[in-house]
This record gives sequence, C-alpha cells and structure tokens, in this order.
Amino acid sequence: MKTHTIGISIILLIFLAGCNQPDKKLVAGIKDGQRLYSQGNYIGAERKLGAVISDYPSSPASAEAYYIRGLVRVRQGRTILAEQDFKRAIELANRDDLKTNAHICLGSIYFKRKLWDNAYHHYLKASDNLPRLSPNEWVLYRLGLAAQRTGRWKQARKYFARLMREFPDTQAARLARSKIEYEFFTIQAGAFSNRSGAMRRYKRLRSKGLSVRIENQGTDGKTLNVVFVGKYKDLYDAERYLKKVKRIVPDARIVP
Repeated sequence: MKTHTIGISIILLIFLAGCNQPDKKLVAGIKDGQRLYSQGNYIGAERKLGAVISDYPSSPASAEAYYIRGLVRVRQGRTILAEQDFKRAIELANRDDLKTNAHICLGSIYFKRKLWDNAYHHYLKASDNLPRLSPNEWVLYRLGLAAQRTGRWKQARKYFARLMREFPDTQAARLARSKIEYEFFTIQAGAFSNRSGAMRRYKRLRSKGLSVRIENQGTDGKTLNVVFVGKYKDLYDAERYLKKVKRIVPDARIVP
C-alpha cells in the first residue's frame, strides 16, 4: 500500500523562540546550521551543528541543534544517528512544539522500518500537541494505521475519527473512512462473480487446514463472492499466515 512521506522532509524548522536568552554564539551556530541545511549543504550543516553540540551538549537551546542535525542525517540516509539526535532533542527541549516535531520524525523513521509499536508510541506523543495544519493529517492517519497494525483497533477508530473531524476534506480523511470500521486483519484470497468458483477456492484452502469463509460484497453494481482466510488481531500474525496462503494463491493480500 502506498503511504505518504510526512514529518521528516516537510516539518518547518523552528528558530529559538521562547528560549531564555541563550548564548549568542549558540544561537548564531544553530541559525547557520539551519541555513546550510536549507541550502542543501548537509556536510556544512552537520559540521556547524556538531560544533554547537560539542560546545553546549546539555543546554535546552541545543535541542534545536540536535533536531536539525537529525534532519540532516535523515537526508544523508544515516537514520540510526538521526534517531539518536531526535531522542536527545526530546530529552533537552523545554518547548512542546520542538518535542512534537522530533516525535513525528521518530515515528516516521520507525514507520518506514515497519516497527509499528515504536511508530505508534511516537506518533501518539506527537498527537498531544498537533496543530490543525496540513500535512499533520498524515500524522493522525499513520497513528491510526500503527494502532491497527499493533492490534489497537479501538484506539485506531478514535484517531481516524479525529482525523476525519479535524481534516474532513483531505485525502487522508477519505482513506481513514475506508478503514475506520475494521476490527481485525484478514487475508483476501480471491473474488469471484460466481459461487462455484469461490467454493472451489474455499475447498482448496480448507484442505490445507486454513480457516476460510466466503462473503458477498457489492462493487460497481455487482455482487462478488470474496474468499477470506482468518481473522488476525495484529499485522504480524496476518503477515505470517499470508506466506502460507500465497503458496496456494500467489496474489492473496492482507485487508485492510
């Protein structure tokens, strides 16, 4: 399934608003690092921000240096180091907006790695102070997906409902509407216009010891006999059984 890249590449960088008059050298270093990052000079930005972090490793104002360096390292494909920087930014930051951005970045890293529980945790933290501004609808959408994929179906409905309420006319809201009613994962193993074709598939799968059912579903004015295998609480179980089903039905897929 195609998902949207959010957070890391499009989060607005935050200048040191609200800091209690940090050292001018620190402020200048962070602004230079941000400027170099914006220009695509990632080596220069990392060098400048690294110098700031070396001089002020534990200052709350340095949280922004860690955050921007994390963005730089993501751009360079060094996500393990970026992960460390975002976590340090969260530890040091005394501003909710900066913490929110860092949590979104970590959620995006873990979502891409398919570490659903970690992604859920960080997107959930970000959702506490999430502005109603695009593209934050995708944070809520991914939070809902991560909730489903870790078996948190009731929570997923809550996040999808919030998305539909706060961002009603967006593509993310339309996708959320298509997923909000689900309570489990299942494997679709065929859709047939005639019952006999569905029954042949049903019997073949049943002969392999799989739990199979046939449901009638309407689409484009037609009724299809859809063959499903199993009901799975989380995505890990569904993926495990999908491998078995694909040996029989190569184009089987997980729903939702």
